[in-house]
Amino acid sequence: MSRAQRSMQGSARIAKAIIYFPVQSALSDQKETASFFEYNITGYNSFEKCTVDRVNTASELRVDTTKIDDLCTTNGIETIDILKLDIQMRK
Repeated sequence: MSRAQRSMQGSARIAKAIIYFPVQSALSDQKETASFFEYNITGYNSFEKCTVDRVNTASELRVDTTKIDDLCTTNGIETIDILKLDIQMRK
């Protein structure tokens, strides 16, 4: 195999497109509207009410939750190679 052929073969492997996009959504095991609490200290932002001293509620947002299957269908996602979740201690 010539040097040019090896180079082209390597380029063909690299040419495979990697497509990704972040989706910001509140996932749950059911569709519902939930309260999301934002606090004066961002590390405490959560779906759960914080009871730590000196952490005060800045705002309470009502957000719609969805199931992951519905999120994939709505966004045309057929397969997931990598899934990163910020998991809250939600019941």
